[in-house]
Amino acid sequence: MLTLKDYRVFVSSTSMDLQEQREAAFRAITRLELIPVVMEGFGAHTHSPIEVCRSKVGECRYFVLIVGFMYGSTYEDGKSFTEHEYECAVDAGAKIKVFMMSDDAVVRGAFIEKGAGAEKLEAFKRRLRTNHTVQYFETADQLGTLIKDTLSEELRKRDHDEERHEKDPRGRGEHGRGHGEGNEEGRGSERTSGGGDVPHRTADSREQLGASIERVLLAAGVKAGAELATAWVGKALADAGVRWNEQGYPKLKAMLQDFDVENGGFFRFRDVVQNGGKQTLVTYVGRKVECKAPRPVPASVKVDRDGPLGRAASAACEAALRSPEYAEPAALPDDAPESVSASVNVPKSMRARLASLLKGLDEKDVPELVETAWALARERSAVRHDGERLLFPVPVSTDAASLGYVELTIMPSVKGELEAKEWYKPWFVCFVSMRVTSVGATGAPVRTEAFRPIDALGRFSDFSRAAETLLDQLVELALDEQWSWFAPSVGRRRVILENYLRATFARLAWEDGLIRRGRAGAPAKGVMFDEGFAGGSHVCLSSDGTFAAFNTGLISESFNDIYACLRRSGGSGEFSCVGFCTVERSDLSRELIRKIPRLPLRARYFTKIGELLYDPERTLVSNVEHILVGNLERLPVAFLRRELGGLPGLAELFDSVERDGSQRGVLLARLRQTITADRMALESLENGFRTAVERSKKLVEWDYKMAVPSYYPTKNRMNFLLPLCLSSPHAADAALVVELLESGNYEGQTILTLSQAYIDARCIARPASEWLRPPR
Repeated sequence: MLTLKDYRVFVSSTSMDLQEQREAAFRAITRLELIPVVMEGFGAHTHSPIEVCRSKVGECRYFVLIVGFMYGSTYEDGKSFTEHEYECAVDAGAKIKVFMMSDDAVVRGAFIEKGAGAEKLEAFKRRLRTNHTVQYFETADQLGTLIKDTLSEELRKRDHDEERHEKDPRGRGEHGRGHGEGNEEGRGSERTSGGGDVPHRTADSREQLGASIERVLLAAGVKAGAELATAWVGKALADAGVRWNEQGYPKLKAMLQDFDVENGGFFRFRDVVQNGGKQTLVTYVGRKVECKAPRPVPASVKVDRDGPLGRAASAACEAALRSPEYAEPAALPDDAPESVSASVNVPKSMRARLASLLKGLDEKDVPELVETAWALARERSAVRHDGERLLFPVPVSTDAASLGYVELTIMPSVKGELEAKEWYKPWFVCFVSMRVTSVGATGAPVRTEAFRPIDALGRFSDFSRAAETLLDQLVELALDEQWSWFAPSVGRRRVILENYLRATFARLAWEDGLIRRGRAGAPAKGVMFDEGFAGGSHVCLSSDGTFAAFNTGLISESFNDIYACLRRSGGSGEFSCVGFCTVERSDLSRELIRKIPRLPLRARYFTKIGELLYDPERTLVSNVEHILVGNLERLPVAFLRRELGGLPGLAELFDSVERDGSQRGVLLARLRQTITADRMALESLENGFRTAVERSKKLVEWDYKMAVPSYYPTKNRMNFLLPLCLSSPHAADAALVVELLESGNYEGQTILTLSQAYIDARCIARPASEWLRPPR
């Protein structure tokens, strides 16, 4: 039986000139219920692009190569990425199908290679014609038909092969792992009794293996009670070096079943039918983490107990210990960090989140603040456990009159090849609570709420602390798309997807009144989160309040809406995200249909299609000085050097940054001081910026798709993103955020890096403009 997991098709081509053709290929492939795979969907990696390409192409049965009149971007050896992808397909033994644009096709002159690139392209075409049967096309529709017909014929051949394998199961070979066939680690195999002998293990060896399995799951962020796909568990264990065959088990499932709760283990199993096939889900029950007694602050960690931060951290610990959450002192695990600076990575997003809550302090104070708070919380046992996560109070002010604290959560980092990186630390900050607990005159904790619309999903549910397996489930279910922008390191991997879900939920919450603005004269200022929310048409609740669902705005390969499903006990408190589904599949979909009378509506960002179009006839005004001084770090260094590099003493500093990127902060501080004190320097920077804005306006007049709609949750409004070509006239390296004012004019409000801009634009739809795409 053919399944989506079995059939992947790698689509290779140049991207800018063949966008319509690529979309036609994607449509043809998905209509055959196959999965299109592209290089730009892999995100950032620690391996070289060629190594990643070889790995990904090796997972695909078919390789569709589309060749136009551009040779494309080249790798460091001068060979194009497309030709490298082709060579990886040859090495992997994939079935290669070549589709070449006919000489009679109508093509823009800008998309015809010239010079040395044209010679390389012609040589590549000769190579393809020699080794393959090439099919020619003129239009995108013709290409889609050719790909559909070609792959349909291949599938018919596959059906014949599958029937032969069913008659002779051993025809697949002993391991059968080529192109995803027969991989026991990647499939939910049948629960067997007699499918092979379980190895005899001593009590000590079984305990050691169980401890290894638990460590892997906890390091991956799995909480007790989480229900996981068997395939995901197998991959997580294999990546960590715990493999069923090396442990002497006949199958992955046999190893997991050896730790069934009935055998004194920590797993429960449930058979379900998902995606047209039978699968087994694994629930991690968990065991109590054994901890040693807390230890005093090491002498090597310098903490000023009598300083403002030390006194504030001490008061926060004392207040926390009076609360029910900290009623029972928690012992620290053996590997608990002694020092934040030495052992804990604090991601930039977490620093900014914490800084937004501080009073009288700012982001530069965060490192010392967290170091001091952890040291004193560790010393006074003001630390509580959530699985392997450790939570402790961090003060938000040094002012006794406004003293309060938030909880900061740290957890073990993912181990493996990342440990060799110089920036790697064994722990990382994974969450900063937005709930501020104030300390009254009596020292008793009084909880107050700090709320931003983008945090509505984290306030409504445990999404911010959910295991990333849930996001993996959503990615597997949805149409193929790149959801990772930054290199996977410590922390969570799917940055774009997480931000997309948070922004989408914020829009849904605005629509249903879960987020609302405070009334004039009311004590609460700005926006508020409705704690008494009873459900709406976008964020839907069951009649008993125990089940909730919302439309993610994403669709499956069958073009069906994907819904997020959440549960809570007793009809009150925080929801827990339990998974994602479409209405036609899985037990979760049956629960959704049974408990929610009307399926949740999608988020809508506009009422008229014209709202998605930028009007170049309107006046655009930008507060250039405010934008530049406040966002200097978002400007490319090449632009800054061109405009300011001639000032005394700055050329050497720019050279230093080119040699050592860690000096960028020093450069930005110097530049900010310079343009603040020297009006001529600021004017030089402003002139360069205004030139880029004028160029952007001309681009939008030429092609309306250059203005990309985006969504801003705080104001619940749409903006436009305009490309800024700062370093080069022909390549965007930043985005200008433009808002339509009540007067009918446009205002340029701020600038974003391309990564930030893509995340904001993805809320509404996958950006179709050629300047705003995920990186290759």
